[in-house]
Amino acid sequence: VDTREADSMPIQKYSHEVSAGVFRTAYWSVRNSPIFDSAGRILYVVHEVEDITDYVNDASKRSANVDPQSMGSDQTQREIEVYLRTVDVQKTNEKLRSREENLLKTKKELLDQLFDRALELEKSEADIKVLFAALKENQEWLAATLRSIGDGVIATSSEIDAKLVFMNAVAEQLTGWTFEEARGRPVREILSMFDKSGQKPIENSIDRVLRTKNRDGMSNQSTLKSKNNNQFIIEDVAAPILNAHGETSGVVLVFRDITDREMNLRISQNAKAEVENERENFRKLFRQTPEMVCMLHGPEHTFEFVNEAHAVALGFDATGMNVREAQPESVEVHSILDEVYRTGITAELREIPVTLGIKLRYFNLTYAARFDVDGKVNGVMILGSEVTGQIEARETMIKAKEFSEAANASKSAFIANMSHEIRTPIGVIRGFCELLQDDDISPAERHEYLSRIVRNTKGLTRIIDDILDLAKVEAGKLEVEEIKFSLKDLLNEVVEMFVDLAREKKIGLELANNSSLPEFVHSDPTRLRQILINIIGNAVKFTSKGSVRVLVDIKKDLKRGVKYEIRVIDSGIGLSRDQADRLFQPFVQADGNTNRLYGGTGLGLVISRRLADALGGSIVIEDFGEGAGCTFVISFYDGIRSRESGKAERAASNPSLAIQRAAEAVKKALLDLRILVADDSTDNQMLVKRILTKHGASVELANNGEEAIEKGMSAEFDLVLMDLQMPKVDGYEATRSLRAKGFKKPIIALTAHAMLEERIKTKEAGCNAHLTKPINSVELIETIKSLSRNPP
Repeated sequence: VDTREADSMPIQKYSHEVSAGVFRTAYWSVRNSPIFDSAGRILYVVHEVEDITDYVNDASKRSANVDPQSMGSDQTQREIEVYLRTVDVQKTNEKLRSREENLLKTKKELLDQLFDRALELEKSEADIKVLFAALKENQEWLAATLRSIGDGVIATSSEIDAKLVFMNAVAEQLTGWTFEEARGRPVREILSMFDKSGQKPIENSIDRVLRTKNRDGMSNQSTLKSKNNNQFIIEDVAAPILNAHGETSGVVLVFRDITDREMNLRISQNAKAEVENERENFRKLFRQTPEMVCMLHGPEHTFEFVNEAHAVALGFDATGMNVREAQPESVEVHSILDEVYRTGITAELREIPVTLGIKLRYFNLTYAARFDVDGKVNGVMILGSEVTGQIEARETMIKAKEFSEAANASKSAFIANMSHEIRTPIGVIRGFCELLQDDDISPAERHEYLSRIVRNTKGLTRIIDDILDLAKVEAGKLEVEEIKFSLKDLLNEVVEMFVDLAREKKIGLELANNSSLPEFVHSDPTRLRQILINIIGNAVKFTSKGSVRVLVDIKKDLKRGVKYEIRVIDSGIGLSRDQADRLFQPFVQADGNTNRLYGGTGLGLVISRRLADALGGSIVIEDFGEGAGCTFVISFYDGIRSRESGKAERAASNPSLAIQRAAEAVKKALLDLRILVADDSTDNQMLVKRILTKHGASVELANNGEEAIEKGMSAEFDLVLMDLQMPKVDGYEATRSLRAKGFKKPIIALTAHAMLEERIKTKEAGCNAHLTKPINSVELIETIKSLSRNPP
């Protein structure tokens, strides 16, 4: 150091023990070299040690003048120095080659040095552009990196109002500002900062760094309110950006959203507080909870604590008793308790049956082992709730669901069948109507076609009547009326209806005479006729050989008076037990093949039973068997008797016959009557007009309710036939309007609506009668005749 020159020390010889009693001699060449800075000052000294042991010991390497035994001689010293210089030259050459190989690797370093010297050397413009392009590339790389990191990053200028110069995507998301919107704006407009509670505005970290000239730590926690009014709890750190001269050129802010972490922390803290509170109220809750709670102690399972719910379920407070004493019948529980006490493993049982007293009840039970301070099982805790009611309700629901599904299936089958039953007569009617349009058919063919149309129309009407009756029954709105009539005549009339069919099938049809039957009975002959048609009709339909017999018995009932029992006995296909059980269910026939073989809607028996119930009687299957025929018993009670003329009552027993006779008597009874027909259907207009003019009436037509009002008040009409559903003004409103304007003559509602509610509604509107479509011409003429002779 004093001489400021390199210094070489003599060859040094060292001996050291490498193992017990074995020494190794090493030779070192030592050199000290000073290193200077650009001002000529010594920065440090390099102390170099070269191990030359191999050179000294290997005669093939060293000079012949070097004697290992005289290492201190000048000659040896010089030889070694020559050797060392040679080694130095070799090392220098190797270093030069290495440096040449690394020149390409130091390109960036050289470019940086050229950039530092650019101002002094005034490099060419092309070089400067290259350097700026590299700088731009580096800046873009840095910006891409900042955009990709998971924290928000904002960079600002160093002015007092700190304008934003950069923000990444995370910062855009948290602040609600896009970079394009925020660029050049004061950062305090972008960062709306509040304390952690979100109530008190605070200074942002960037302004604080510019004010204090110090770095702001990551421990800052505050609330950031975004442009779109979202709030985030953040941690941030801000630091000044220093240029090459150590001056502040801006501030960088790094911040992250810790809202979820803080919320989880708060939740955790709240949960801990709740747990502590629960522990305080644990025993109190046990006593008050509606669930059963009890503590058992020891291997005998002695009740140490029971709450009120357990005492209620058990029927008494079992404190101090062991389980086998308190519940000797609950053997299913004893083994579970023993197992939990032995293993310490919790047992959870759902809907376990437990016998309490003589009743089997169901519980959800949890058996949990209790432990002492040493971790040994010393008892069992039982938590439970009774679910007997839920299980019973579930079973009820399952049965209800099965019943509903079966009912739906039956209803679907019924709808499909009903479609067939309705479409079949409609198809027949339509087909024969098309045939009637031919000009070359004979009168006999025309009569045959018309007969078939009438027969299918009646069948279709019966189907619709059945559906309406069922709807009435299901709604509880079926009406019956008590009328005095001849049961004998009614039975003869119904049996006579099926004589031709029985003759075609070559089976017998017999109505047994009962001389003890009274001349008149009191009930609803219309509903009883409907029942008899269904039951006797079924008997004839399902009998292919043998006979059908109808018997009537009279029985006395001390409470309800005289009871009539009508037995319909057939020798047909019969019924199985399962078919008999399902026979009176809606939409169900005895067998799925029944409809395909015999037809029918599956409504007749259901309606018949409901009608019988409405009459105060019943329908039962008295005898049946597969292939052995059936016996149906129809029963009803007689009402209050009164003596009147037998002729009038016999007419009541056969209203269709009475109407027919009346129609014949009044074939021209409508002569000179002027009638207004209001209907929006031209087909119905033509039909009604033809019926009325055939019986001598003069007919005027109205296409809607508005025309009906106008024509009804502008001319003298003896009667109005009013359809209810018409455009512009319906039949109800038209009737009310006519009555309000002073129209006093009869108005008859002629409509497809057949329900009782519609009859009441038409009466309230001002109609004097209610007739339903399809039109029964005999009933229509009789009603018009009655109202024209006896005006209201």
